[in-house]
Amino acid sequence: MKIRIITFLLLFKTILSFGQVVFEKGYFIDGNNRKTECFIKNYDWRNNPTDFEYKMEVSDTVKKSNILMVKEFGIYGDSRFVRATVNIDRSYTEINRMSTLKSPFWSKEQLFLKVLIAGKASLYYYFDNETPKFFYSKTDTPIQQLIYKEYLTDQGINTNDSFRQQLWNDLKCENTTINSLEKLNFNKKDLVNFFKAYNTCHGDTSFYQLQPVQNRDFFNLRITPGINYSSMIFNNPIMNESIRYDNTLSFRIGVETEYILPFNKNKWGFIFEPTYQYYTSKKMVPNYNSLVTVNSGFVEFPIGLRYYYFLNSDLKIYLNGFYIPVYTINLISSTKFNDSSNKDVTPGQSFAIGGAVEYKNVNLEVRYYSAKNLLSSYAYYSTDYSRIAVIIGYKFLKIQTKKKM
Repeated sequence: MKIRIITFLLLFKTILSFGQVVFEKGYFIDGNNRKTECFIKNYDWRNNPTDFEYKMEVSDTVKKSNILMVKEFGIYGDSRFVRATVNIDRSYTEINRMSTLKSPFWSKEQLFLKVLIAGKASLYYYFDNETPKFFYSKTDTPIQQLIYKEYLTDQGINTNDSFRQQLWNDLKCENTTINSLEKLNFNKKDLVNFFKAYNTCHGDTSFYQLQPVQNRDFFNLRITPGINYSSMIFNNPIMNESIRYDNTLSFRIGVETEYILPFNKNKWGFIFEPTYQYYTSKKMVPNYNSLVTVNSGFVEFPIGLRYYYFLNSDLKIYLNGFYIPVYTINLISSTKFNDSSNKDVTPGQSFAIGGAVEYKNVNLEVRYYSAKNLLSSYAYYSTDYSRIAVIIGYKFLKIQTKKKM
Protein backbone atom coordinates (compact mmCIF):
# COMPACT_ATOMS: atom_id res chain seq x y z
CA MET A 1 0.00 0.00 0.00
CA LYS A 2 2.87 2.40 0.81
CA ILE A 3 4.34 1.83 -2.65
CA ARG A 4 0.96 2.63 -4.25
CA ILE A 5 0.61 5.83 -2.23
CA ILE A 6 4.12 7.01 -3.14
CA THR A 7 3.59 6.14 -6.80
CA PHE A 8 0.30 8.02 -6.87
CA LEU A 9 1.81 11.14 -5.29
CA LEU A 10 4.74 11.12 -7.71
CA LEU A 11 2.42 10.74 -10.70
CA PHE A 12 0.17 13.54 -9.53
CA LYS A 13 3.13 15.85 -8.88
CA THR A 14 4.50 15.10 -12.35
CA ILE A 15 1.14 15.84 -13.98
CA LEU A 16 0.75 19.13 -12.13
CA SER A 17 4.19 20.22 -13.27
CA PHE A 18 2.78 20.56 -16.79
CA GLY A 19 0.28 23.19 -15.64
CA GLN A 20 1.63 26.70 -15.99
CA VAL A 21 0.64 29.98 -14.41
CA VAL A 22 0.91 32.41 -17.31
CA PHE A 23 3.49 35.16 -17.72
CA GLU A 24 1.77 38.50 -18.24
CA LYS A 25 3.00 41.88 -19.37
CA GLY A 26 4.45 43.82 -16.47
CA TYR A 27 7.41 45.80 -15.16
CA PHE A 28 9.75 46.26 -12.23
CA ILE A 29 11.75 49.20 -10.88
CA ASP A 30 15.14 48.53 -9.31
CA GLY A 31 16.94 50.39 -6.54
CA ASN A 32 18.37 52.89 -9.04
CA ASN A 33 14.88 53.78 -10.32
CA ARG A 34 15.43 51.96 -13.60
CA LYS A 35 12.17 50.62 -15.00
CA THR A 36 12.32 47.31 -16.88
CA GLU A 37 9.45 46.10 -19.05
CA CYS A 38 9.06 42.33 -18.88
CA PHE A 39 6.65 39.42 -18.47
CA ILE A 40 5.87 38.45 -14.87
CA LYS A 41 4.50 35.10 -13.71
CA ASN A 42 1.08 35.90 -12.28
CA TYR A 43 0.36 33.71 -9.26
CA ASP A 44 -2.63 35.84 -8.25
CA TRP A 45 -0.93 36.00 -4.85
CA ARG A 46 -3.11 35.37 -1.81
CA ASN A 47 -0.26 36.31 0.53
CA ASN A 48 1.87 39.30 -0.33
CA PRO A 49 4.99 38.03 -2.12
CA THR A 50 8.64 38.63 -1.28
CA ASP A 51 9.89 37.67 -4.75
CA PHE A 52 8.64 37.09 -8.30
CA GLU A 53 9.61 35.34 -11.53
CA TYR A 54 9.90 37.10 -14.86
CA LYS A 55 11.07 36.83 -18.46
CA MET A 56 12.37 39.58 -20.70
CA GLU A 57 10.57 37.96 -23.63
CA VAL A 58 7.98 35.18 -23.58
CA SER A 59 10.44 32.72 -25.15
CA ASP A 60 13.30 33.59 -22.76
CA THR A 61 14.44 31.64 -19.73
CA VAL A 62 12.86 32.38 -16.35
CA LYS A 63 14.63 34.80 -14.02
CA LYS A 64 13.89 35.66 -10.43
CA SER A 65 14.04 38.86 -8.42
CA ASN A 66 13.12 39.78 -4.87
CA ILE A 67 12.36 42.53 -2.40
CA LEU A 68 16.07 43.32 -1.84
CA MET A 69 16.63 44.13 -5.51
CA VAL A 70 13.32 45.70 -6.56
CA LYS A 71 11.42 48.66 -5.10
CA GLU A 72 8.27 48.15 -7.19
CA PHE A 73 6.79 45.64 -9.61
CA GLY A 74 3.44 45.21 -11.27
CA ILE A 75 1.36 43.34 -13.82
CA TYR A 76 -0.52 45.69 -16.12
CA GLY A 77 -4.26 45.62 -15.56
CA ASP A 78 -3.93 43.29 -12.58
CA SER A 79 -1.73 44.24 -9.62
CA ARG A 80 0.99 46.55 -8.33
CA PHE A 81 3.34 46.08 -5.36
CA VAL A 82 5.66 48.64 -3.75
CA ARG A 83 8.48 48.02 -1.31
CA ALA A 84 8.21 49.81 2.01
CA THR A 85 9.92 49.69 5.39
CA VAL A 86 7.06 50.03 7.85
CA ASN A 87 5.99 49.32 11.40
CA ILE A 88 3.53 46.43 11.25
CA ASP A 89 1.41 45.10 14.08
CA ARG A 90 2.39 41.47 14.74
CA SER A 91 -0.07 40.85 17.56
CA TYR A 92 -1.45 37.32 17.62
CA THR A 93 -5.01 36.86 16.39
CA GLU A 94 -5.69 33.35 17.76
CA ILE A 95 -7.78 33.52 20.94
CA ASN A 96 -5.44 31.24 22.89
CA ARG A 97 -2.52 33.57 22.10
CA MET A 98 -4.34 36.89 21.93
CA SER A 99 -2.86 39.78 23.89
CA THR A 100 -4.59 41.56 26.76
CA LEU A 101 -2.94 44.83 25.68
CA LYS A 102 -4.83 47.34 23.60
CA SER A 103 -1.77 48.78 21.89
CA PRO A 104 -0.26 47.06 18.81
CA PHE A 105 2.90 44.97 18.97
CA TRP A 106 5.04 46.83 16.44
CA SER A 107 7.70 45.20 14.29
CA LYS A 108 9.80 47.13 11.76
CA GLU A 109 9.92 45.17 8.49
CA GLN A 110 10.50 45.56 4.78
CA LEU A 111 7.45 44.38 2.84
CA PHE A 112 5.89 44.39 -0.60
CA LEU A 113 2.57 46.18 -0.11
CA LYS A 114 -0.22 45.81 -2.65
CA VAL A 115 -1.41 49.16 -3.95
CA LEU A 116 -5.18 49.59 -3.87
CA ILE A 117 -5.31 53.38 -4.35
CA ALA A 118 -2.45 55.72 -5.29
CA GLY A 119 -2.96 59.49 -5.30
CA LYS A 120 -2.87 62.39 -2.87
CA ALA A 121 -3.84 59.72 -0.38
CA SER A 122 -2.76 56.13 -1.03
CA LEU A 123 -4.09 52.87 0.40
CA TYR A 124 -2.12 49.62 0.61
CA TYR A 125 -2.97 46.03 1.51
CA TYR A 126 -1.00 43.27 3.24
CA PHE A 127 -1.93 39.68 4.06
CA ASP A 128 0.17 36.71 5.26
CA ASN A 129 -2.23 34.10 6.64
CA GLU A 130 -3.19 36.34 9.53
CA THR A 131 -5.82 39.10 9.49
CA PRO A 132 -5.70 41.58 6.59
CA LYS A 133 -3.76 44.76 7.28
CA PHE A 134 -4.09 48.14 5.59
CA PHE A 135 -1.53 50.93 5.29
CA TYR A 136 -1.86 54.50 4.06
CA SER A 137 0.18 57.55 3.16
CA LYS A 138 -0.17 61.07 1.79
CA THR A 139 2.12 62.68 -0.75
CA ASP A 140 4.21 64.21 2.03
CA THR A 141 4.05 61.47 4.70
CA PRO A 142 5.60 58.01 5.12
CA ILE A 143 3.52 54.85 4.91
CA GLN A 144 1.93 53.78 8.19
CA GLN A 145 -0.53 51.10 9.25
CA LEU A 146 -4.17 51.73 9.93
CA ILE A 147 -4.69 50.39 13.44
CA TYR A 148 -7.25 47.70 14.05
CA LYS A 149 -6.52 45.15 16.76
CA GLU A 150 -8.57 42.65 18.74
CA TYR A 151 -7.49 42.00 22.33
CA LEU A 152 -8.79 40.15 25.38
CA THR A 153 -10.53 41.72 28.35
CA ASP A 154 -12.40 40.31 31.32
CA GLN A 155 -15.61 40.82 29.33
CA GLY A 156 -14.34 39.03 26.23
CA ILE A 157 -12.77 40.27 22.99
CA ASN A 158 -12.52 44.02 22.54
CA THR A 159 -11.35 46.05 19.56
CA ASN A 160 -8.85 48.87 19.16
CA ASP A 161 -10.25 50.65 16.10
CA SER A 162 -7.95 53.66 16.11
CA PHE A 163 -7.99 53.64 12.31
CA ARG A 164 -11.06 55.88 12.43
CA GLN A 165 -9.19 58.48 14.48
CA GLN A 166 -6.23 58.27 12.10
CA LEU A 167 -8.49 58.95 9.13
CA TRP A 168 -10.20 61.82 10.98
CA ASN A 169 -6.86 63.43 11.82
CA ASP A 170 -5.15 62.95 8.45
CA LEU A 171 -7.74 62.40 5.72
CA LYS A 172 -10.96 64.24 6.29
CA CYS A 173 -12.73 66.30 3.68
CA GLU A 174 -15.25 69.07 4.15
CA ASN A 175 -18.14 66.60 4.11
CA THR A 176 -16.45 64.03 6.40
CA THR A 177 -18.31 63.62 9.68
CA ILE A 178 -17.56 61.68 12.83
CA ASN A 179 -20.79 59.79 12.29
CA SER A 180 -19.69 58.66 8.79
CA LEU A 181 -16.38 57.41 10.17
CA GLU A 182 -18.11 55.50 12.95
CA LYS A 183 -20.03 53.62 10.26
CA LEU A 184 -16.84 52.88 8.30
CA ASN A 185 -15.97 49.18 8.41
CA PHE A 186 -12.42 47.87 8.40
CA ASN A 187 -12.54 46.14 5.02
CA LYS A 188 -11.34 46.73 1.46
CA LYS A 189 -14.62 47.94 0.06
CA ASP A 190 -15.26 50.66 2.67
CA LEU A 191 -11.64 51.83 2.82
CA VAL A 192 -11.25 51.97 -0.98
CA ASN A 193 -14.42 54.06 -1.24
CA PHE A 194 -13.17 56.39 1.53
CA PHE A 195 -9.80 56.97 -0.19
CA LYS A 196 -11.46 57.48 -3.57
CA ALA A 197 -13.72 60.10 -2.03
CA TYR A 198 -10.78 61.82 -0.35
CA ASN A 199 -8.75 62.06 -3.58
CA THR A 200 -11.76 63.30 -5.54
CA CYS A 201 -12.52 65.83 -2.82
CA HIS A 202 -8.98 67.25 -3.15
CA GLY A 203 -9.10 67.49 -6.93
CA ASP A 204 -7.14 64.34 -7.71
CA THR A 205 -9.30 62.59 -10.31
CA SER A 206 -6.45 60.70 -12.02
CA PHE A 207 -5.45 58.57 -9.06
CA TYR A 208 -4.51 54.93 -9.60
CA GLN A 209 -7.02 52.31 -8.52
CA LEU A 210 -6.65 48.55 -8.58
CA GLN A 211 -8.85 47.00 -11.24
CA PRO A 212 -12.55 46.87 -10.30
CA VAL A 213 -13.82 43.76 -8.58
CA GLN A 214 -14.70 41.06 -11.11
CA ASN A 215 -16.82 37.95 -10.99
CA ARG A 216 -14.98 34.71 -10.37
CA ASP A 217 -16.08 31.09 -10.37
CA PHE A 218 -16.96 29.98 -6.86
CA PHE A 219 -19.04 26.81 -6.80
CA ASN A 220 -19.98 24.22 -9.44
CA LEU A 221 -22.21 21.16 -9.46
CA ARG A 222 -21.84 18.45 -12.11
CA ILE A 223 -23.48 15.14 -12.85
CA THR A 224 -20.80 12.67 -13.90
CA PRO A 225 -22.04 9.49 -15.61
CA GLY A 226 -19.53 7.22 -17.28
CA ILE A 227 -18.20 3.77 -18.09
CA ASN A 228 -15.70 1.77 -16.03
CA TYR A 229 -13.31 -0.66 -17.66
CA SER A 230 -12.49 -2.85 -14.67
CA SER A 231 -10.12 -5.65 -13.84
CA MET A 232 -9.73 -7.72 -10.70
CA ILE A 233 -7.39 -10.27 -9.18
CA PHE A 234 -8.70 -12.38 -6.27
CA ASN A 235 -5.93 -13.50 -3.92
CA ASN A 236 -6.42 -16.63 -1.81
CA PRO A 237 -3.18 -17.30 0.12
CA ILE A 238 -4.70 -20.34 1.84
CA MET A 239 -4.84 -22.13 -1.53
CA ASN A 240 -1.81 -20.21 -2.84
CA GLU A 241 -4.08 -19.01 -5.62
CA SER A 242 -4.53 -15.74 -7.52
CA ILE A 243 -7.60 -15.60 -9.72
CA ARG A 244 -7.53 -13.11 -12.59
CA TYR A 245 -11.04 -12.16 -13.69
CA ASP A 246 -11.98 -11.08 -17.18
CA ASN A 247 -12.03 -7.35 -17.81
CA THR A 248 -15.55 -5.94 -17.78
CA LEU A 249 -17.45 -2.80 -18.67
CA SER A 250 -19.88 -1.31 -16.16
CA PHE A 251 -21.80 1.90 -15.54
CA ARG A 252 -20.86 4.48 -12.94
CA ILE A 253 -22.49 7.77 -11.97
CA GLY A 254 -21.59 10.54 -9.58
CA VAL A 255 -22.52 14.03 -8.46
CA GLU A 256 -19.53 16.34 -8.19
CA THR A 257 -19.33 19.34 -5.89
CA GLU A 258 -16.51 21.73 -6.74
CA TYR A 259 -15.30 24.73 -4.75
CA ILE A 260 -12.95 27.06 -6.66
CA LEU A 261 -10.18 28.28 -4.38
CA PRO A 262 -9.98 32.11 -4.18
CA PHE A 263 -6.42 32.55 -5.42
CA ASN A 264 -4.07 31.64 -8.28
CA LYS A 265 -6.52 32.95 -10.90
CA ASN A 266 -9.25 30.29 -10.45
CA LYS A 267 -6.83 27.50 -11.34
CA TRP A 268 -7.39 25.30 -8.26
CA GLY A 269 -10.54 23.55 -7.17
CA PHE A 270 -11.47 21.32 -4.23
CA ILE A 271 -13.66 18.39 -5.29
CA PHE A 272 -16.06 16.04 -3.52
CA GLU A 273 -17.73 13.44 -5.75
CA PRO A 274 -20.01 10.77 -4.24
CA THR A 275 -20.03 8.05 -6.88
CA TYR A 276 -21.90 4.80 -7.43
CA GLN A 277 -19.62 2.05 -8.77
CA TYR A 278 -20.71 -1.42 -9.89
CA TYR A 279 -18.69 -4.52 -10.67
CA THR A 280 -19.71 -8.15 -11.16
CA SER A 281 -17.83 -11.13 -12.54
CA LYS A 282 -17.44 -14.89 -12.04
CA LYS A 283 -14.58 -17.31 -12.60
CA MET A 284 -14.21 -21.09 -12.39
CA VAL A 285 -11.06 -22.03 -10.51
CA PRO A 286 -9.98 -25.52 -11.59
CA ASN A 287 -7.41 -26.07 -8.86
CA TYR A 288 -10.11 -26.44 -6.22
CA ASN A 289 -13.17 -26.86 -8.46
CA SER A 290 -14.95 -23.74 -7.31
CA LEU A 291 -16.92 -21.01 -9.05
CA VAL A 292 -15.97 -17.72 -7.42
CA THR A 293 -18.54 -14.97 -8.03
CA VAL A 294 -18.05 -11.32 -7.12
CA ASN A 295 -20.89 -8.80 -6.97
CA SER A 296 -20.10 -5.32 -5.72
CA GLY A 297 -22.13 -2.15 -5.92
CA PHE A 298 -21.22 0.67 -3.60
CA VAL A 299 -21.14 4.42 -3.22
CA GLU A 300 -17.67 5.81 -2.55
CA PHE A 301 -16.74 9.35 -1.56
CA PRO A 302 -13.64 10.65 -3.37
CA ILE A 303 -12.13 13.97 -2.28
CA GLY A 304 -9.47 15.71 -4.28
CA LEU A 305 -7.86 18.67 -5.95
CA ARG A 306 -8.24 19.95 -9.50
CA TYR A 307 -5.87 22.12 -11.51
CA TYR A 308 -7.13 24.07 -14.54
CA TYR A 309 -5.28 25.23 -17.62
CA PHE A 310 -7.32 27.78 -19.58
CA LEU A 311 -7.07 27.71 -23.38
CA ASN A 312 -9.72 30.38 -23.96
CA SER A 313 -12.89 31.65 -22.31
CA ASP A 314 -14.86 28.52 -23.26
CA LEU A 315 -12.21 25.80 -23.53
CA LYS A 316 -10.01 24.46 -20.74
CA ILE A 317 -8.27 21.31 -19.65
CA TYR A 318 -7.89 20.12 -16.08
CA LEU A 319 -6.10 17.50 -14.01
CA ASN A 320 -7.53 15.74 -10.96
CA GLY A 321 -6.04 13.90 -8.02
CA PHE A 322 -8.30 12.00 -5.58
CA TYR A 323 -8.06 10.20 -2.30
CA ILE A 324 -10.86 7.66 -1.85
CA PRO A 325 -11.35 6.79 1.82
CA VAL A 326 -12.41 3.46 3.28
CA TYR A 327 -15.92 4.65 4.09
CA THR A 328 -18.51 3.44 1.55
CA ILE A 329 -22.20 2.66 1.37
CA ASN A 330 -22.63 -0.92 0.14
CA LEU A 331 -25.70 -1.60 -1.98
CA ILE A 332 -24.66 -4.97 -3.44
CA SER A 333 -22.09 -6.88 -1.48
CA SER A 334 -20.99 -10.49 -1.89
CA THR A 335 -18.18 -12.80 -2.84
CA LYS A 336 -19.22 -16.45 -3.06
CA PHE A 337 -17.56 -19.83 -3.54
CA ASN A 338 -20.02 -22.12 -5.34
CA ASP A 339 -22.95 -20.05 -3.99
CA SER A 340 -21.72 -20.56 -0.42
CA SER A 341 -19.10 -19.06 1.88
CA ASN A 342 -20.47 -15.61 1.29
CA LYS A 343 -17.98 -12.86 2.06
CA ASP A 344 -19.18 -9.28 2.29
CA VAL A 345 -17.50 -6.73 0.06
CA THR A 346 -15.68 -4.22 2.27
CA PRO A 347 -13.74 -1.79 0.01
CA GLY A 348 -10.46 -0.33 1.23
CA GLN A 349 -8.89 3.03 0.42
CA SER A 350 -7.52 3.91 -2.98
CA PHE A 351 -6.44 6.82 -5.15
CA ALA A 352 -7.24 8.18 -8.60
CA ILE A 353 -5.80 10.58 -11.14
CA GLY A 354 -7.47 11.94 -14.25
CA GLY A 355 -7.40 14.49 -17.00
CA ALA A 356 -10.24 16.15 -18.89
CA VAL A 357 -11.19 18.57 -21.61
CA GLU A 358 -14.05 20.94 -20.80
CA TYR A 359 -15.99 23.03 -23.29
CA LYS A 360 -18.46 25.42 -21.67
CA ASN A 361 -20.56 23.17 -19.39
CA VAL A 362 -19.59 19.77 -20.80
CA ASN A 363 -16.43 17.82 -20.05
CA LEU A 364 -14.87 14.52 -21.10
CA GLU A 365 -12.50 12.90 -18.61
CA VAL A 366 -10.32 9.80 -18.49
CA ARG A 367 -9.54 8.69 -14.93
CA TYR A 368 -7.30 5.92 -13.59
CA TYR A 369 -8.04 4.33 -10.20
CA SER A 370 -5.34 2.57 -8.22
CA ALA A 371 -5.99 -1.00 -7.05
CA LYS A 372 -8.65 -1.32 -4.33
CA ASN A 373 -9.04 -4.23 -1.96
CA LEU A 374 -12.72 -5.20 -1.91
CA LEU A 375 -12.18 -7.57 1.01
CA SER A 376 -10.21 -5.27 3.32
CA SER A 377 -11.82 -6.66 6.51
CA TYR A 378 -10.54 -10.19 5.85
CA ALA A 379 -7.09 -11.31 6.94
CA TYR A 380 -6.65 -14.22 4.48
CA TYR A 381 -8.29 -12.88 1.33
CA SER A 382 -7.75 -9.77 -0.77
CA THR A 383 -8.46 -8.33 -4.19
CA ASP A 384 -6.75 -5.94 -6.57
CA TYR A 385 -9.70 -4.16 -8.17
CA SER A 386 -8.56 -1.53 -10.72
CA ARG A 387 -10.51 0.70 -13.06
CA ILE A 388 -10.12 3.09 -15.92
CA ALA A 389 -13.17 5.33 -16.28
CA VAL A 390 -14.40 7.43 -19.18
CA ILE A 391 -16.62 10.13 -17.72
CA ILE A 392 -18.90 12.65 -19.41
CA GLY A 393 -19.72 15.49 -17.03
CA TYR A 394 -22.35 18.18 -17.29
CA LYS A 395 -22.21 21.33 -15.16
CA PHE A 396 -25.83 22.07 -14.24
CA LEU A 397 -25.16 24.68 -11.55
CA LYS A 398 -22.54 27.42 -11.55
CA ILE A 399 -22.28 30.09 -8.87
CA GLN A 400 -20.01 33.12 -9.18
CA THR A 401 -18.93 35.60 -6.56
CA LYS A 402 -17.03 38.85 -6.57
CA LYS A 403 -13.29 38.47 -6.85
CA LYS A 404 -11.53 40.15 -3.96
CA MET A 405 -8.82 42.64 -4.78
